[in-house]
Amino acid sequence: MSSDVDPGPSKFKGNQHRRGRLVDQHPELPRLIQKCIDEHVRQENIPDTLLKENGIKIGLRSVERIIQKHNLCTTRHSNLTDIEKVTAILSLVEDDPLGRWGGRRVKEKLALDTVHISLPQINDVQRTLNADAVSKRHPATRKVHKSGLFSSGPNEEWCIDGHEKIFESMGIGIYGIIDKYSRKELLLLAMRSVRRANIPPALYLRLVHELGGMPIQTTTDMGTETGILAALQTSLREQSFPELSLEVVPAHRSVKSVYNITRERNWRPLWEKELANVRYQYEAGKIEAGYHPADPIHQEVAVFVWGHLWVVGMSHTSRGDVYVAASVGLEGGPSHLE
Repeated sequence: MSSDVDPGPSKFKGNQHRRGRLVDQHPELPRLIQKCIDEHVRQENIPDTLLKENGIKIGLRSVERIIQKHNLCTTRHSNLTDIEKVTAILSLVEDDPLGRWGGRRVKEKLALDTVHISLPQINDVQRTLNADAVSKRHPATRKVHKSGLFSSGPNEEWCIDGHEKIFESMGIGIYGIIDKYSRKELLLLAMRSVRRANIPPALYLRLVHELGGMPIQTTTDMGTETGILAALQTSLREQSFPELSLEVVPAHRSVKSVYNITRERNWRPLWEKELANVRYQYEAGKIEAGYHPADPIHQEVAVFVWGHLWVVGMSHTSRGDVYVAASVGLEGGPSHLE
């Protein structure tokens, strides 16, 4: 039976397929989902990540359908043969001549190139390639820490310090800022010197500007180069948070290096996993490159090139990892080379 009466808009809104497929509305969705996978976002967390970072509302089931339909690379479905997997692993570990990278780090680095291989497969290849290095990464005894670290929450305290392990051989120092609560590296910068008094406050202000906020407290060692930073942090704390007395919670703490525990603990894995390989490759390549240590031009070019190689290596990491890209200034401080 027909009727000329307009039924009006339906109260049933329909699902996403009646309104138009999500991929049609957001053609960049497959790329964004693959990026999340490469950055080690768990599949069940991808919808929340896409909503927060891209404003795209999507359900977990839709994510799974897109992964399947667009043949996105995952650990289970890597789209690689066994030979291609082994080749990818061997190609990557060429950058680790000292054998410092464990299976998890290799997996993270491969994933950033959309190469997804399971951890057991990586471990098998590494064990076959260099069994001694694998055994050294799994010692029979472990160091026992006799005291704990306490923090109220993220960004309550930033721990700041410089690192000179490779300074003498390469002319490059590193300055780092780390959050005590999360143990996350907030900023790492390569530079010519870590002992200039203008460097700590400059890096501190850069990070405050990038994050849009400041910590309740900063901690450094007792070096003379930290004096300006201590005064700056105290002044900003008094202006931005006058309710919290400086007598109750000091804005800045200057301690011996052995008590700047959060910062000092993170230097060791950074050195063992990354910087030791950089210095090894630097030393091994000097003779072949015809490097003359007494030539000031060679010195400056080496600092510029190797500083930026380190930057690339540190910035090529996974979401939430410890490293942030940096730059090397030839005049002794940080600079933007963009």
